[in-house]
Amino acid sequence: MKRKTFLRGAATLGISGAAVKCLGALYRVPLVAFIGCYGLGLYQSSYAFFAFITTLCSAGIASALSKQVADSRARVGSAAPVVSDYLRLFVRVGLIGGLTVAVFPLVFHAARGESYTAGYFFLAPAVPIVCVSSVLCGAFQGADDMLPTAASEIAGQIAKIALGLLFCAVLKGKVAKAATFLCLAVTLSVLIEDFTLIVFCKKRRETVGRNGDFCVMPHTGARFLCGRVSGENTRQILAFTLPVTLSAAVLPLTAFAESMLLPSLFKRYAENPLALYGLFAGGAACISHLPVTLCRGVGAAAIPDLSAEIGKNGAAGCGGKISYACLLTLAVAVPAGALMYLFAPLAAKLLFRSLAAEEKAMLTACVRISAAGAVFLSLAQTLSSCLTALGKQRGAAACWGVACLSRILFDLVFAGVLKFSAKGAAAAESLCYFVAFFLILLYNKACMKGERIITEAKA
Repeated sequence: MKRKTFLRGAATLGISGAAVKCLGALYRVPLVAFIGCYGLGLYQSSYAFFAFITTLCSAGIASALSKQVADSRARVGSAAPVVSDYLRLFVRVGLIGGLTVAVFPLVFHAARGESYTAGYFFLAPAVPIVCVSSVLCGAFQGADDMLPTAASEIAGQIAKIALGLLFCAVLKGKVAKAATFLCLAVTLSVLIEDFTLIVFCKKRRETVGRNGDFCVMPHTGARFLCGRVSGENTRQILAFTLPVTLSAAVLPLTAFAESMLLPSLFKRYAENPLALYGLFAGGAACISHLPVTLCRGVGAAAIPDLSAEIGKNGAAGCGGKISYACLLTLAVAVPAGALMYLFAPLAAKLLFRSLAAEEKAMLTACVRISAAGAVFLSLAQTLSSCLTALGKQRGAAACWGVACLSRILFDLVFAGVLKFSAKGAAAAESLCYFVAFFLILLYNKACMKGERIITEAKA
C-alpha cells in the first residue's frame, strides 16, 4: 500500500471516529440534564454487559477479516467466499449473544433479589446486527476502503443521539424509563449503520460485478445466511479470529467487571456510589478516549498495509512500517492528550453544565489522570493491530489479559484501600494501559527479532 493510501485511510477513520466521539460528548450535555448522573449510571450498568457480550461476539472481526480479505484479493482477486463464510458464521454467533444479553441478566438479578431492567431486552437484537456490520466493515477495510466504515459510524451516532433525546424528552421526569429507552435507541442506531453499509455494498457491486471482489451482502437473504459453513472453514476462521476477539474483549470485560466492582467499593465511603461510577464511566471516559479514537484509523490501515508487505517481502521487512505507524500514532495522541489535560475544566463546564461544582471538579481530575493513559492505549492498539497483521494475535491477547487483570488489582488498591473514589478508578485505568503498551511493545520487538533470525537463516 502506498503511504498516501495509508494516510488517507488512517485519516478517514480517525476523523470519523473523532466526529463520533465529539457527538457522543455533546450528547452527554442534554442527557445529564434529562436524567442526571443517577440515570446515566443506570444506563451504563445495562450498556456495560451489552458491550461485553457484543465485543465477545464481534470485536476483532473487522481486523481479522481485513487481513484475510487483503490476502485473498492478492492471491485470487476476490474475497467473496471468505466474506460469505464470515457472515454466515457470525450472524449465528450474534444470535447466541443476543439471547445471552436478554436472558442472563434476568437470572443474575433474580438470584440477587434485584429488579431487572427491560433495557437488556431492547439491547439484545443489536448484537447480531453489530456482527453483520463488523463483517462488512472488515471487508471494506481489507480492500483499503475506509469510507463505508466512517460513514456508517457517523450515521449510527446521529441516529442514536436523535432517538435518545426524543425518548428522554417524551419521558421527561421518568429517569428509570428514560434510561431504559436509551437502550432501544442504541439498537435502532445500529440498524441505521447496517443500512448504510449495505448501500455502499450495492454501489461497489455495481462497480466490480456480482462475483468480483467481496460484495455478497446485497443479494443475501435468509437462505444465504442459513447456508452451511464447512467445519474446516469454521475452525480456520475461529482459530484466526478468536485471539483478536479476546484482545478486544478484555477491555469491555474489565469495564463490565468494574460496573459491579466500583459501585460496591465506592459504597463503603461515599453516599452516592452510582453517581460516582456514572461520572467515571459515563463522563470521564467519554472525554478521555478521544485521542484513542483519533488514532484507531492508524491500526486499521496498518493491517492491509503490513499484509501487502508480508506478501511481497516477508515479515522481516515490516519493522519500518511498524515504526512509522507508531510515530504517526504518537504524532496524534500526544498533542490530543495534552489538549485534553489542559482543557479538561472547560470540557467539564461545557459538556456537563448541570453537574454540581464538586462533581465537575471530580470529573476534571479523572480526565486529567486519564490523559497519559489515553496515549498509552493508542500506542498499544496500534501495536496490537500490527501483531494481527503479522499473525501473532495470540501473544497480543495474552498481553491484554495480563494488563486488564492488573487493572482490577489497581482498582482494589486505589478505589478500595486508598479510597481515592473515581480518581482511583481513573488512575487504575491509566496504569493498565501503560502495562498493556509495555508488554505489547516487548512482544513486537521479540517477534521482529525472530523474523529477522529466520530470514537470515534461510539466506
